[in-house]
Amino acid sequence: MKKLFFGLIFLTATGILTAQKEDSLTSFTIEKVSGLGKEYDWIKPMIGNWKVQQYTWPKAGANPVIISGIIARRQMMGHFVEEVMEAKPGTKTEAFTRRTYLNYNYANQHWEFIVLDTLYPVLMFETSVGEGLKEDKELTIFLPSFVMPPAGWDKSLAGKLGKQRRTIT
Repeated sequence: MKKLFFGLIFLTATGILTAQKEDSLTSFTIEKVSGLGKEYDWIKPMIGNWKVQQYTWPKAGANPVIISGIIARRQMMGHFVEEVMEAKPGTKTEAFTRRTYLNYNYANQHWEFIVLDTLYPVLMFETSVGEGLKEDKELTIFLPSFVMPPAGWDKSLAGKLGKQRRTIT
């Protein structure tokens, strides 16, 4: 008899929590996701075709590795900025394709950045801390950890755990 009574209490409590969760998601969807908010005013100037220089610091205190000869095409896809980045034809830059998607997630109030790169065959999911924008000029997003692939400027780092901070200005 005690076992049955405990089971009924557990099912009732679970049902109440689920109903509360569904109610909050319904109002969130209607009010927040239906339009692009002020965060998107910041990223609109990113749209178009760009020449890119990539600066990477492989470790603290190191000089940056600068890679030029890169082109990027950015377009809005609904709530996402899609970027396709490639080596510019006729340059010495190693051939690659990088697709990224940037958006502001109203549910957790963070910027999110997804990277798919042929040189780094791991899915990278980066997020901001809080709203992430500094004086409406700079966005910093973080990748807490990933395994370094055997690509890039220092192959001795392959297989080691890396962290990343990306700043978009």
